[in-house]
Amino acid sequence: GNGDGRFLIGVLAVFGPESKCEGTGSATIEGDKVEITLNSKDRCRFDAQYDGVELRFPGSVERGCASYCSDRASISGTHYFMVQHGDEAARRTLGRDIERLCR
Repeated sequence: GNGDGRFLIGVLAVFGPESKCEGTGSATIEGDKVEITLNSKDRCRFDAQYDGVELRFPGSVERGCASYCSDRASISGTHYFMVQHGDEAARRTLGRDIERLCR
């Protein structure tokens, strides 16, 4: 985060040994709404919901979001729980194809 509600983010959703979605981008937080833009492949932008503990992606995302996923995987409807707060914890988060999901 940069202190004004804007963040660099990384996303990794794993559904099995070879099935996943992974990408990097940015997020802007306003209240419980999080505007997410993945920009390391095709355009992928959507609004997620965050209650301070759980980040919930919408059940439907634009077509470009598929470029971040392996066959038969989707980030639609996925959700993520806060495990550890802080920039240092984020920088230690490893991806599968992306070495560091957050910088």
